[in-house]
Amino acid sequence: MTVPDADLDRILAAWPVTDDHLVLLETVWDSKGGVDGYWPTWDYVRRTLARIPQRLDAQMLLDTQPRMMVADWNRPYGLVWTSKPDTPHARPDEYVGLSIAGLAVLSRRRPAALQYAEWLAGLVYRFAALEHSLVPEPHAVVQTNRPVAQAVQAMVESSGQRLLGTTTTTRATFGLLQREPLYLGALGADPPDEPHGNANLSESLSVFYNVRSAADYLARIANRTQVEPVTPTMPPNLLAQVIDHLGYVLGDDPTWPKGLRLVALKTLSTAAALKIPASTEAEFHDAMSSLATVVEQLGAPSANDEKPQGTLNRLEGWFRLRMADDPDALQRVIDALRTIRAAIGVRSGRQHGREKDGATARAYLGVPEVIVDFPTAWHIVRSQVATAFDLIRSEVQAAPLQRQG
Repeated sequence: MTVPDADLDRILAAWPVTDDHLVLLETVWDSKGGVDGYWPTWDYVRRTLARIPQRLDAQMLLDTQPRMMVADWNRPYGLVWTSKPDTPHARPDEYVGLSIAGLAVLSRRRPAALQYAEWLAGLVYRFAALEHSLVPEPHAVVQTNRPVAQAVQAMVESSGQRLLGTTTTTRATFGLLQREPLYLGALGADPPDEPHGNANLSESLSVFYNVRSAADYLARIANRTQVEPVTPTMPPNLLAQVIDHLGYVLGDDPTWPKGLRLVALKTLSTAAALKIPASTEAEFHDAMSSLATVVEQLGAPSANDEKPQGTLNRLEGWFRLRMADDPDALQRVIDALRTIRAAIGVRSGRQHGREKDGATARAYLGVPEVIVDFPTAWHIVRSQVATAFDLIRSEVQAAPLQRQG
């Protein structure tokens, strides 16, 4: 299968990013090179983003980047890779670089990034052709571990540096390629190692035989995704905006009670607390109390002239009526409400003596049983709740109005 180059925009639609994500990609791209001609350290990237006027949270952007699960690949494939992907949070001494997908997305702001992606697609073409040329023997196992450093170095010197400048090196190229779902194995690219240049030309490369462009390469990866892309969580600092947006959507829905506002907080300080990081245990508890207050003060209609106790219960009753014609969508909304309830449960367990309920809620959200990293715990809670409210907003907007009997 091949995809015309003109379809690159359609391919990139599968990788939605915010302007802040693009700043992350730019920072990684612009700092590539240096003494080793390699990708930058995570310490450099996070400190740089923290010092620009937007004061961006690099870890949050890394966590919320779009990713896909590729068949037989043991990790999500995203726009940005780190050299130690098995750690929950990037460490300062890790290296961080862009994938071919990341380069293609960055091309919206850095045209040279697309040139590099196309050049890399040419390398993939060569690797797949080499694998295709391996001749099986009836009484021996084909040796797939082949030296490729010389061929790559020749391409770097002949065309890579001409197109992309002297910061394009064999080391940086190997560092990227060993993070692509090509199953090439570890190429020894990360400093202080010297690239050994031996690639595993496995049969998995056959998927990319005759690949002709970066768009074609990314389309073939998309065809190998398992069921659907990994859904990134919403950035936690957008929680208040997401709730506001849901309020506007409900206000425009003809079945929502006229004049009822979802968001009608008594104090602005409570909503403002949703945007503030929590660095200590006391700040975390205060933040969780503010979140519970925001949820409890949401405007919610009564269903069937009844008034179930609790805002979320009343909202669920309305959603059950509004989405009765689409049980799958209704179930997704109920699951999202369950996430919001779990967030309140984290607060209730710790602050109101219901420790068993709190433990269940923490497990459901992915918050550690014993919280010692309060900034990360608050980050997780806000991201999960923002994602839940945004899913509800999406389902309400997509739901057709019920047929009138």
